Amino acid sequence: MDQYDIRIAIHNHGPEDERWRRPEWIMEAVGALDPRIGACADLGHYIRAGVDPVTALETLGSRVLGVHLKDFDAEENDVILGQGKLDVVKTFETFQSLGFLGPVSLEFEGDKEDPVPAMVQCLDIVAQAISGSNSA
Repeated sequence: MDQYDIRIAIHNHGPEDERWRRPEWIMEAVGALDPRIGACADLGHYIRAGVDPVTALETLGSRVLGVHLKDFDAEENDVILGQGKLDVVKTFETFQSLGFLGPVSLEFEGDKEDPVPAMVQCLDIVAQAISGSNSA
């Protein structure tokens, strides 16, 4: 791993994930290992598992090596970022406080027939969050 400087990330999955559902479980597994071993925090899966995404990011800290941005509402519908349980501004503030610089992947499956307009809305909301707007 040293020779190639490869980072390895555990990806959580929702409530059905018996092993990696909670960020503290990931930290128990990787906390004493090389810092290039961490987590790809799927915020939508944390929401589905009943874990606050910002708390998950804070728990994982410097072990956040990647993020999947996704939002779900109370009925577990895939929604545009910020229209469900994800506080987009607070998420990006947390990225900043952690010194996290990416990668971040947008995930949206709410409209399988024509997802692009909603994805553009999601990206606009991300841009607002990054610029510090409270309207995201």
